[in-house]
Amino acid sequence: MASTTIIPHQHSTTTTNSNMNQALSRAEEMTFSYPHWEQDKQESERLYVEYTSPKYFEAKVQGMRNKQRLFEGDRSHASIVALDHAEFTYPNCEEDKEECIRRHTGDCSTMDLSPTAFDTFFNSMNKKQSMHSNRDQIECLRELDSLNFTYPHWERDVHAAEKYYITFDTTSVFTKKVTAMRHKQSIDDGDRSHPQLVALESTTFTYNNWQADWEKAYKIHTGDVSFALDLGDFAFDNLFSTMTKKQEEHEKNTLNSISRRNSNSSTSSSATDAAAAASSSSLSYDDCLETLHELQLTYPEHAADKDVAKHYYFQFSVRKPFVDKIKAMKNRQRLYDGDRTHPDIAALDTTNFSYDGWLQDRDEAVRRHIGDCNVLDLGSFAYQTFFAKMKKKQQVHRQRMRMEQQSGTRSEFFELVRQLSSSSSVEEEDDLQDFSSSSSSSDDVSLVAAAPLATESRDCEDARLCVVCLEHEASHAFIPCGHLIVCQGCSKKYELDIQRNKRVKCPLCRVSTMCLARIYR
Repeated sequence: MASTTIIPHQHSTTTTNSNMNQALSRAEEMTFSYPHWEQDKQESERLYVEYTSPKYFEAKVQGMRNKQRLFEGDRSHASIVALDHAEFTYPNCEEDKEECIRRHTGDCSTMDLSPTAFDTFFNSMNKKQSMHSNRDQIECLRELDSLNFTYPHWERDVHAAEKYYITFDTTSVFTKKVTAMRHKQSIDDGDRSHPQLVALESTTFTYNNWQADWEKAYKIHTGDVSFALDLGDFAFDNLFSTMTKKQEEHEKNTLNSISRRNSNSSTSSSATDAAAAASSSSLSYDDCLETLHELQLTYPEHAADKDVAKHYYFQFSVRKPFVDKIKAMKNRQRLYDGDRTHPDIAALDTTNFSYDGWLQDRDEAVRRHIGDCNVLDLGSFAYQTFFAKMKKKQQVHRQRMRMEQQSGTRSEFFELVRQLSSSSSVEEEDDLQDFSSSSSSSDDVSLVAAAPLATESRDCEDARLCVVCLEHEASHAFIPCGHLIVCQGCSKKYELDIQRNKRVKCPLCRVSTMCLARIYR
Protein backbone atom coordinates (compact mmCIF):
# COMPACT_ATOMS: atom_id res chain seq x y z
CA MET A 1 0.00 0.00 0.00
CA ALA A 2 1.24 3.47 -0.85
CA SER A 3 2.99 5.57 1.73
CA THR A 4 1.92 9.06 2.72
CA THR A 5 4.01 12.09 3.57
CA ILE A 6 3.08 14.07 6.66
CA ILE A 7 3.62 17.81 6.49
CA PRO A 8 3.18 20.00 9.59
CA HIS A 9 1.24 23.21 9.91
CA GLN A 10 3.50 26.26 10.12
CA HIS A 11 3.39 28.01 13.47
CA SER A 12 4.68 31.38 14.53
CA THR A 13 6.81 29.93 17.32
CA THR A 14 10.24 28.65 16.30
CA THR A 15 10.27 25.98 19.01
CA THR A 16 6.94 24.58 17.84
CA ASN A 17 8.19 24.44 14.25
CA SER A 18 11.31 22.61 15.38
CA ASN A 19 9.35 20.01 17.35
CA MET A 20 6.95 19.38 14.51
CA ASN A 21 9.71 19.13 11.96
CA GLN A 22 11.43 16.52 14.07
CA ALA A 23 8.21 14.50 14.26
CA LEU A 24 7.75 14.98 10.53
CA SER A 25 11.25 13.72 9.74
CA ARG A 26 10.62 10.54 11.70
CA ALA A 27 7.24 10.00 10.07
CA GLU A 28 8.55 10.56 6.55
CA GLU A 29 10.88 7.61 7.02
CA MET A 30 7.91 5.29 7.50
CA THR A 31 5.52 3.70 5.00
CA PHE A 32 2.05 3.34 6.45
CA SER A 33 0.49 0.01 5.64
CA TYR A 34 -1.64 -0.88 8.67
CA PRO A 35 -5.39 -1.35 8.07
CA HIS A 36 -7.40 1.85 7.63
CA TRP A 37 -4.39 4.18 7.71
CA GLU A 38 -6.17 6.28 5.09
CA GLN A 39 -8.87 7.09 7.65
CA ASP A 40 -6.22 8.26 10.07
CA LYS A 41 -4.78 10.49 7.38
CA GLN A 42 -8.23 12.01 6.82
CA GLU A 43 -8.52 12.60 10.55
CA SER A 44 -5.18 14.40 10.56
CA GLU A 45 -6.56 16.65 7.81
CA ARG A 46 -9.53 17.49 10.02
CA LEU A 47 -7.25 18.29 12.95
CA TYR A 48 -5.17 20.60 10.78
CA VAL A 49 -8.21 22.59 9.65
CA GLU A 50 -10.20 22.51 12.88
CA TYR A 51 -7.60 23.63 15.42
CA THR A 52 -5.43 26.73 15.45
CA SER A 53 -2.75 24.95 17.43
CA PRO A 54 -0.78 22.30 15.48
CA LYS A 55 -0.35 20.06 18.53
CA TYR A 56 -3.26 17.73 17.70
CA PHE A 57 -2.06 17.35 14.11
CA GLU A 58 1.42 16.53 15.36
CA ALA A 59 0.13 14.10 18.00
CA LYS A 60 -2.01 12.28 15.43
CA VAL A 61 1.02 11.83 13.17
CA GLN A 62 2.97 10.39 16.10
CA GLY A 63 0.08 8.07 16.91
CA MET A 64 0.05 6.81 13.31
CA ARG A 65 3.76 6.14 13.57
CA ASN A 66 3.25 4.20 16.82
CA LYS A 67 0.43 2.20 15.26
CA GLN A 68 2.58 1.25 12.28
CA ARG A 69 5.30 0.01 14.64
CA LEU A 70 2.84 -2.21 16.49
CA PHE A 71 1.46 -3.48 13.20
CA GLU A 72 4.97 -4.55 12.23
CA GLY A 73 5.44 -6.33 15.57
CA ASP A 74 7.74 -3.72 17.12
CA ARG A 75 6.88 -3.31 20.84
CA SER A 76 10.11 -1.59 21.86
CA HIS A 77 8.54 1.80 22.60
CA ALA A 78 9.00 2.73 26.28
CA SER A 79 5.24 3.06 26.87
CA ILE A 80 4.51 -0.37 25.40
CA VAL A 81 7.41 -1.93 27.32
CA ALA A 82 6.03 -0.52 30.58
CA LEU A 83 2.55 -1.81 29.76
CA ASP A 84 3.82 -5.27 28.79
CA HIS A 85 5.85 -5.66 31.98
CA ALA A 86 3.20 -4.38 34.37
CA GLU A 87 1.23 -7.00 36.27
CA PHE A 88 -2.39 -5.99 36.61
CA THR A 89 -4.94 -8.26 38.26
CA TYR A 90 -7.76 -5.91 39.20
CA PRO A 91 -11.19 -6.40 37.55
CA ASN A 92 -11.47 -5.10 33.97
CA CYS A 93 -7.73 -4.47 33.74
CA GLU A 94 -7.65 -5.94 30.22
CA GLU A 95 -10.09 -3.27 29.05
CA ASP A 96 -7.86 -0.59 30.54
CA LYS A 97 -4.85 -2.05 28.75
CA GLU A 98 -6.68 -1.76 25.46
CA GLU A 99 -7.47 1.88 26.27
CA CYS A 100 -3.78 2.51 26.92
CA ILE A 101 -2.96 1.10 23.50
CA ARG A 102 -5.60 3.30 21.88
CA ARG A 103 -4.07 6.39 23.44
CA HIS A 104 -0.61 5.32 22.31
CA THR A 105 -1.70 4.81 18.71
CA GLY A 106 -3.97 7.86 18.47
CA ASP A 107 -7.17 5.78 18.26
CA CYS A 108 -8.77 8.02 20.86
CA SER A 109 -10.62 11.26 21.21
CA THR A 110 -8.98 14.43 19.97
CA MET A 111 -8.48 15.62 23.53
CA ASP A 112 -6.54 12.47 24.38
CA LEU A 113 -4.04 13.15 21.60
CA SER A 114 -1.30 14.17 23.97
CA PRO A 115 2.17 12.87 24.87
CA THR A 116 1.03 12.57 28.49
CA ALA A 117 -2.36 10.94 27.86
CA PHE A 118 -0.89 7.44 28.01
CA ASP A 119 1.07 8.18 31.19
CA THR A 120 -1.96 9.67 32.92
CA PHE A 121 -4.14 6.66 32.20
CA PHE A 122 -1.34 4.25 33.02
CA ASN A 123 -0.92 5.98 36.39
CA SER A 124 -4.62 5.51 37.15
CA MET A 125 -4.21 1.80 36.36
CA ASN A 126 -1.37 1.57 38.86
CA LYS A 127 -3.60 3.20 41.48
CA LYS A 128 -6.36 0.69 40.77
CA GLN A 129 -3.88 -2.14 41.16
CA SER A 130 -2.61 -0.72 44.46
CA MET A 131 -6.17 -0.49 45.75
CA HIS A 132 -6.79 -4.07 44.65
CA SER A 133 -3.68 -5.67 46.15
CA ASN A 134 -2.33 -3.32 48.84
CA ARG A 135 -5.26 -1.21 49.99
CA ASP A 136 -4.21 -1.31 53.64
CA GLN A 137 -0.88 0.34 52.74
CA ILE A 138 -2.50 3.45 51.24
CA GLU A 139 -2.80 5.97 54.06
CA CYS A 140 -5.83 7.92 52.85
CA LEU A 141 -7.79 4.75 52.06
CA ARG A 142 -6.79 3.23 55.39
CA GLU A 143 -8.25 6.30 57.10
CA LEU A 144 -11.44 5.98 55.06
CA ASP A 145 -11.82 2.33 55.99
CA SER A 146 -11.41 3.15 59.68
CA LEU A 147 -14.43 5.47 59.74
CA ASN A 148 -17.74 4.09 60.98
CA PHE A 149 -20.48 5.36 58.70
CA THR A 150 -24.08 4.35 59.28
CA TYR A 151 -26.13 6.90 57.32
CA PRO A 152 -28.17 5.61 54.38
CA HIS A 153 -26.24 4.84 51.18
CA TRP A 154 -22.83 5.52 52.73
CA GLU A 155 -21.38 2.75 50.55
CA ARG A 156 -22.09 4.86 47.44
CA ASP A 157 -20.12 7.76 48.92
CA VAL A 158 -17.19 5.47 49.69
CA HIS A 159 -17.17 4.38 46.05
CA ALA A 160 -17.21 8.04 44.92
CA ALA A 161 -14.29 8.86 47.23
CA GLU A 162 -12.31 5.97 45.77
CA LYS A 163 -12.99 7.30 42.26
CA TYR A 164 -11.61 10.68 43.31
CA TYR A 165 -8.48 9.00 44.62
CA ILE A 166 -7.93 7.21 41.31
CA THR A 167 -8.78 10.15 39.07
CA PHE A 168 -6.94 13.07 40.64
CA ASP A 169 -3.20 13.49 40.98
CA THR A 170 -3.50 14.74 44.57
CA THR A 171 -5.74 13.65 47.44
CA SER A 172 -7.33 17.07 48.02
CA VAL A 173 -10.65 16.21 46.34
CA PHE A 174 -10.68 12.83 48.08
CA THR A 175 -10.17 14.58 51.43
CA LYS A 176 -13.00 17.03 50.75
CA LYS A 177 -15.34 14.16 49.95
CA VAL A 178 -14.45 12.32 53.16
CA THR A 179 -14.97 15.54 55.16
CA ALA A 180 -18.42 15.91 53.60
CA MET A 181 -19.19 12.31 54.53
CA ARG A 182 -18.32 13.17 58.13
CA HIS A 183 -20.76 16.10 57.93
CA LYS A 184 -23.47 13.80 56.68
CA GLN A 185 -22.84 11.33 59.48
CA SER A 186 -23.06 14.11 62.09
CA ILE A 187 -26.43 15.20 60.70
CA ASP A 188 -27.64 11.61 60.75
CA ASP A 189 -26.56 11.46 64.42
CA GLY A 190 -28.64 14.58 65.16
CA ASP A 191 -25.75 17.06 65.38
CA ARG A 192 -26.48 20.26 63.39
CA SER A 193 -23.95 22.51 65.12
CA HIS A 194 -21.55 22.90 62.20
CA PRO A 195 -21.05 26.64 61.37
CA GLN A 196 -22.14 26.14 57.77
CA LEU A 197 -25.42 24.58 58.82
CA VAL A 198 -25.97 27.23 61.49
CA ALA A 199 -25.45 30.02 58.95
CA LEU A 200 -27.74 28.35 56.43
CA GLU A 201 -30.55 27.65 58.85
CA SER A 202 -30.41 30.97 60.70
CA THR A 203 -30.56 33.23 57.61
CA THR A 204 -33.92 34.21 56.18
CA PHE A 205 -34.21 34.10 52.40
CA THR A 206 -37.22 35.34 50.44
CA TYR A 207 -35.94 35.92 46.91
CA ASN A 208 -37.36 34.00 43.97
CA ASN A 209 -36.46 30.29 43.92
CA TRP A 210 -34.30 30.55 47.05
CA GLN A 211 -35.31 27.02 48.03
CA ALA A 212 -33.29 25.53 45.14
CA ASP A 213 -30.16 27.44 46.21
CA TRP A 214 -30.69 26.44 49.83
CA GLU A 215 -30.94 22.79 48.86
CA LYS A 216 -27.78 23.04 46.74
CA ALA A 217 -25.86 24.63 49.61
CA TYR A 218 -27.02 21.83 51.89
CA LYS A 219 -25.87 19.23 49.38
CA ILE A 220 -22.48 20.91 49.11
CA HIS A 221 -22.13 20.61 52.86
CA THR A 222 -22.98 16.91 52.77
CA GLY A 223 -21.06 16.16 49.58
CA ASP A 224 -24.12 15.11 47.56
CA VAL A 225 -22.90 16.98 44.49
CA SER A 226 -22.07 16.06 40.92
CA PHE A 227 -19.18 18.49 40.46
CA ALA A 228 -15.99 17.85 42.39
CA LEU A 229 -15.57 21.64 42.49
CA ASP A 230 -18.69 21.80 44.68
CA LEU A 231 -16.87 19.96 47.44
CA GLY A 232 -15.25 21.89 50.26
CA ASP A 233 -15.58 25.14 52.20
CA PHE A 234 -14.80 27.39 49.23
CA ALA A 235 -17.74 26.05 47.21
CA PHE A 236 -20.14 26.50 50.13
CA ASP A 237 -18.91 30.01 50.95
CA ASN A 238 -19.14 31.05 47.31
CA LEU A 239 -22.75 29.86 46.96
CA PHE A 240 -23.78 31.31 50.32
CA SER A 241 -22.31 34.66 49.26
CA THR A 242 -24.32 34.48 46.02
CA MET A 243 -27.49 33.73 48.00
CA THR A 244 -26.82 36.72 50.24
CA LYS A 245 -26.29 38.92 47.20
CA LYS A 246 -29.56 37.75 45.66
CA GLN A 247 -31.39 38.48 48.90
CA GLU A 248 -29.93 41.99 49.06
CA GLU A 249 -30.98 42.66 45.47
CA HIS A 250 -34.46 41.31 46.19
CA GLU A 251 -34.84 43.54 49.25
CA LYS A 252 -33.58 46.57 47.31
CA ASN A 253 -36.06 45.99 44.50
CA THR A 254 -38.86 45.55 46.99
CA LEU A 255 -37.90 48.80 48.72
CA ASN A 256 -37.76 50.65 45.40
CA SER A 257 -41.15 49.32 44.39
CA ILE A 258 -42.74 50.48 47.63
CA SER A 259 -41.02 53.83 47.37
CA ARG A 260 -42.29 54.41 43.83
CA ARG A 261 -45.84 53.67 44.88
CA ASN A 262 -45.69 55.98 47.89
CA SER A 263 -43.59 58.75 46.41
CA ASN A 264 -45.17 62.06 45.32
CA SER A 265 -42.13 63.29 43.41
CA SER A 266 -39.23 61.93 41.38
CA THR A 267 -36.82 63.59 43.80
CA SER A 268 -37.90 61.52 46.75
CA SER A 269 -37.80 58.40 44.62
CA SER A 270 -34.24 59.17 43.48
CA ALA A 271 -33.19 59.74 47.05
CA THR A 272 -34.64 56.39 48.06
CA ASP A 273 -32.85 54.67 45.17
CA ALA A 274 -29.57 56.28 46.16
CA ALA A 275 -30.01 55.24 49.77
CA ALA A 276 -30.81 51.68 48.75
CA ALA A 277 -27.78 51.55 46.48
CA ALA A 278 -25.55 52.94 49.20
CA SER A 279 -26.76 50.21 51.56
CA SER A 280 -25.73 47.50 49.13
CA SER A 281 -22.56 45.62 49.91
CA SER A 282 -21.73 45.22 46.17
CA LEU A 283 -21.78 48.70 44.64
CA SER A 284 -19.94 47.74 41.45
CA TYR A 285 -22.46 45.00 40.72
CA ASP A 286 -25.34 47.41 41.36
CA ASP A 287 -23.77 49.69 38.77
CA CYS A 288 -23.65 46.81 36.31
CA LEU A 289 -27.32 46.11 36.85
CA GLU A 290 -28.13 49.78 36.48
CA THR A 291 -26.38 49.76 33.11
CA LEU A 292 -28.46 46.74 32.09
CA HIS A 293 -31.70 48.46 33.04
CA GLU A 294 -30.79 51.60 31.12
CA LEU A 295 -30.13 49.82 27.81
CA GLN A 296 -32.48 51.00 25.06
CA LEU A 297 -33.36 47.72 23.36
CA THR A 298 -36.24 47.05 20.99
CA TYR A 299 -35.43 43.75 19.27
CA PRO A 300 -37.97 40.97 20.02
CA GLU A 301 -35.84 38.81 22.34
CA HIS A 302 -34.35 41.62 24.46
CA ALA A 303 -36.30 40.70 27.61
CA ALA A 304 -35.01 37.12 27.54
CA ASP A 305 -31.45 38.38 26.94
CA LYS A 306 -31.72 40.66 29.96
CA ASP A 307 -32.74 37.67 32.07
CA VAL A 308 -29.68 35.78 30.82
CA ALA A 309 -27.45 38.74 31.67
CA LYS A 310 -28.89 38.87 35.19
CA HIS A 311 -28.27 35.15 35.51
CA TYR A 312 -24.61 35.70 34.62
CA TYR A 313 -24.46 38.50 37.20
CA PHE A 314 -25.65 36.21 39.96
CA GLN A 315 -23.95 33.03 38.78
CA PHE A 316 -20.35 34.15 38.26
CA SER A 317 -18.00 35.89 40.65
CA VAL A 318 -16.14 37.52 37.74
CA ARG A 319 -17.76 40.38 35.80
CA LYS A 320 -16.63 39.39 32.30
CA PRO A 321 -19.60 37.14 31.29
CA PHE A 322 -22.04 39.86 32.31
CA VAL A 323 -20.14 42.58 30.45
CA ASP A 324 -19.72 40.42 27.35
CA LYS A 325 -23.44 39.68 27.31
CA ILE A 326 -24.29 43.39 27.43
CA LYS A 327 -21.90 44.07 24.54
CA ALA A 328 -23.53 41.25 22.56
CA MET A 329 -27.00 42.70 23.26
CA LYS A 330 -25.88 46.06 21.88
CA ASN A 331 -24.50 44.27 18.82
CA ARG A 332 -27.85 42.56 18.34
CA GLN A 333 -29.70 45.85 18.54
CA ARG A 334 -27.40 47.33 15.86
CA LEU A 335 -28.18 44.46 13.49
CA TYR A 336 -31.89 44.78 14.25
CA ASP A 337 -31.63 48.46 13.31
CA GLY A 338 -29.87 47.56 10.05
CA ASP A 339 -26.44 48.76 11.16
CA ARG A 340 -23.69 46.41 9.90
CA THR A 341 -20.73 48.75 10.48
CA HIS A 342 -19.31 46.88 13.48
CA PRO A 343 -15.79 45.61 12.59
CA ASP A 344 -16.79 41.99 13.27
CA ILE A 345 -19.74 42.15 10.88
CA ALA A 346 -17.86 44.27 8.33
CA ALA A 347 -15.08 41.66 8.21
CA LEU A 348 -17.64 38.88 7.83
CA ASP A 349 -19.47 40.73 5.03
CA THR A 350 -16.35 41.63 3.06
CA THR A 351 -14.55 38.27 3.21
CA ASN A 352 -15.30 35.89 0.34
CA PHE A 353 -15.92 32.31 1.48
CA SER A 354 -16.62 29.37 -0.78
CA TYR A 355 -15.62 26.25 1.15
CA ASP A 356 -18.19 23.58 1.95
CA GLY A 357 -20.28 24.57 4.97
CA TRP A 358 -19.30 28.25 5.00
CA LEU A 359 -22.93 29.39 5.22
CA GLN A 360 -23.44 27.45 8.44
CA ASP A 361 -20.19 28.84 9.83
CA ARG A 362 -21.25 32.38 8.91
CA ASP A 363 -24.51 31.93 10.82
CA GLU A 364 -22.57 30.62 13.82
CA ALA A 365 -20.26 33.64 13.68
CA VAL A 366 -23.26 35.98 13.75
CA ARG A 367 -24.73 34.08 16.71
CA ARG A 368 -21.52 34.59 18.64
CA HIS A 369 -21.51 38.28 17.74
CA ILE A 370 -25.02 38.82 19.12
CA GLY A 371 -24.56 36.56 22.14
CA ASP A 372 -26.95 33.82 21.00
CA CYS A 373 -24.46 31.21 22.20
CA ASN A 374 -22.93 29.50 25.20
CA VAL A 375 -21.24 31.75 27.77
CA LEU A 376 -17.83 30.41 26.73
CA ASP A 377 -18.36 31.76 23.20
CA LEU A 378 -19.10 35.31 24.36
CA GLY A 379 -16.55 38.06 23.81
CA SER A 380 -14.35 39.36 21.03
CA PHE A 381 -11.65 36.72 21.49
CA ALA A 382 -14.09 33.83 20.99
CA TYR A 383 -15.48 35.49 17.86
CA GLN A 384 -12.05 36.19 16.40
CA THR A 385 -10.96 32.60 17.06
CA PHE A 386 -13.96 31.27 15.16
CA PHE A 387 -13.49 33.77 12.32
CA ALA A 388 -9.82 32.76 12.06
CA LYS A 389 -10.89 29.13 11.67
CA MET A 390 -13.23 30.16 8.84
CA LYS A 391 -10.37 31.95 7.08
CA LYS A 392 -8.16 28.90 7.54
CA LYS A 393 -10.78 26.65 5.96
CA GLN A 394 -11.04 29.05 3.05
CA GLN A 395 -7.26 29.17 2.74
CA VAL A 396 -7.05 25.37 2.46
CA HIS A 397 -9.98 25.29 0.03
CA ARG A 398 -8.49 27.99 -2.21
CA GLN A 399 -5.07 26.35 -2.32
CA ARG A 400 -6.61 22.98 -3.10
CA MET A 401 -8.59 24.44 -6.00
CA ARG A 402 -5.47 26.14 -7.35
CA MET A 403 -3.43 22.93 -7.22
CA GLU A 404 -6.18 20.84 -8.80
CA GLN A 405 -6.52 23.31 -11.66
CA GLN A 406 -2.80 23.00 -12.30
CA SER A 407 -2.58 19.21 -12.06
CA GLY A 408 -6.05 18.19 -13.20
CA THR A 409 -6.28 15.67 -10.30
CA ARG A 410 -7.28 15.84 -6.67
CA SER A 411 -4.35 17.08 -4.60
CA GLU A 412 -2.77 15.10 -1.80
CA PHE A 413 -3.64 16.93 1.40
CA PHE A 414 -0.18 16.85 2.95
CA GLU A 415 1.41 18.20 -0.21
CA LEU A 416 -1.26 20.90 -0.18
CA VAL A 417 -0.30 21.84 3.38
CA ARG A 418 3.36 22.00 2.39
CA GLN A 419 2.70 24.52 -0.39
CA LEU A 420 0.15 26.39 1.68
CA SER A 421 2.49 26.81 4.62
CA SER A 422 5.39 28.00 2.49
CA SER A 423 3.46 30.43 0.30
CA SER A 424 0.66 32.10 2.19
CA SER A 425 0.69 31.41 5.93
CA VAL A 426 2.45 34.66 6.76
CA GLU A 427 -0.01 36.65 4.68
CA GLU A 428 -3.00 35.01 6.35
CA GLU A 429 -1.51 35.59 9.81
CA ASP A 430 -1.07 39.29 9.02
CA ASP A 431 -4.69 39.46 7.86
CA LEU A 432 -5.84 37.99 11.15
CA GLN A 433 -3.76 40.47 13.12
CA ASP A 434 -5.28 43.35 11.13
CA PHE A 435 -8.75 42.00 11.83
CA SER A 436 -8.00 41.64 15.54
CA SER A 437 -6.80 45.23 15.72
CA SER A 438 -9.89 46.63 14.03
CA SER A 439 -12.24 44.48 16.07
CA SER A 440 -10.69 45.50 19.37
CA SER A 441 -11.37 49.14 18.55
CA SER A 442 -15.15 48.68 18.70
CA ASP A 443 -17.09 50.54 21.35
CA ASP A 444 -17.28 49.03 24.82
CA VAL A 445 -20.04 48.97 27.37
CA SER A 446 -19.97 51.95 29.73
CA LEU A 447 -20.40 50.90 33.34
CA VAL A 448 -21.14 53.45 36.04
CA ALA A 449 -18.28 53.58 38.54
CA ALA A 450 -16.90 50.35 37.11
CA ALA A 451 -13.31 49.43 36.34
CA PRO A 452 -12.07 49.48 32.71
CA LEU A 453 -12.91 46.46 30.60
CA ALA A 454 -10.37 43.65 30.22
CA THR A 455 -7.69 43.89 27.56
CA GLU A 456 -7.37 41.43 24.69
CA SER A 457 -4.73 39.48 26.59
CA ARG A 458 -7.15 39.17 29.46
CA ASP A 459 -9.85 37.99 27.05
CA CYS A 460 -7.45 35.32 25.81
CA GLU A 461 -6.82 34.14 29.35
CA ASP A 462 -10.50 34.14 30.29
CA ALA A 463 -11.40 32.20 27.15
CA ARG A 464 -9.55 29.23 28.65
CA LEU A 465 -11.62 29.26 31.83
CA CYS A 466 -14.06 26.52 32.77
CA VAL A 467 -17.53 27.28 31.35
CA VAL A 468 -19.20 26.03 34.54
CA CYS A 469 -17.36 27.89 37.31
CA LEU A 470 -15.35 30.48 35.35
CA GLU A 471 -12.76 30.28 38.10
CA HIS A 472 -10.32 27.56 37.04
CA GLU A 473 -8.65 26.76 33.73
CA ALA A 474 -10.50 24.27 31.54
CA SER A 475 -8.69 20.93 31.59
CA HIS A 476 -11.28 18.32 30.53
CA ALA A 477 -12.98 17.81 27.18
CA PHE A 478 -16.23 16.13 26.23
CA ILE A 479 -15.98 13.10 23.96
CA PRO A 480 -16.73 12.71 21.08
CA CYS A 481 -17.32 16.41 20.32
CA GLY A 482 -13.92 17.37 21.79
CA HIS A 483 -14.93 20.66 23.44
CA LEU A 484 -12.36 21.58 26.11
CA ILE A 485 -14.60 23.62 28.42
CA VAL A 486 -14.60 22.31 32.02
CA CYS A 487 -12.02 22.25 34.77
CA GLN A 488 -10.89 19.20 36.68
CA GLY A 489 -13.36 19.76 39.50
CA CYS A 490 -16.41 20.51 37.37
CA SER A 491 -15.75 17.53 35.11
CA LYS A 492 -16.53 15.12 37.93
CA LYS A 493 -20.27 15.89 37.86
CA TYR A 494 -20.45 14.67 34.29
CA GLU A 495 -18.20 11.70 34.94
CA LEU A 496 -20.33 10.57 37.87
CA ASP A 497 -23.49 10.94 35.82
CA ILE A 498 -21.91 8.83 33.07
CA GLN A 499 -20.97 6.18 35.63
CA ARG A 500 -24.60 6.14 36.79
CA ASN A 501 -25.75 5.65 33.19
CA LYS A 502 -27.37 9.07 33.04
CA ARG A 503 -27.61 10.87 29.73
CA VAL A 504 -24.92 13.54 29.54
CA LYS A 505 -24.60 16.24 26.89
CA CYS A 506 -21.81 18.72 26.18
CA PRO A 507 -22.98 22.09 27.60
CA LEU A 508 -21.54 23.85 24.54
CA CYS A 509 -22.91 21.90 21.55
CA ARG A 510 -25.43 19.57 23.30
CA VAL A 511 -23.93 16.48 21.64
CA SER A 512 -24.33 13.29 23.69
CA THR A 513 -21.17 12.52 25.66
CA MET A 514 -19.56 9.11 26.12
CA CYS A 515 -16.80 10.24 28.49
CA LEU A 516 -14.53 13.13 29.45
CA ALA A 517 -10.81 13.33 28.84
CA ARG A 518 -8.17 15.33 30.67
CA ILE A 519 -6.03 17.58 28.48
CA TYR A 520 -2.48 18.65 29.33
CA ARG A 521 -1.47 21.96 27.78
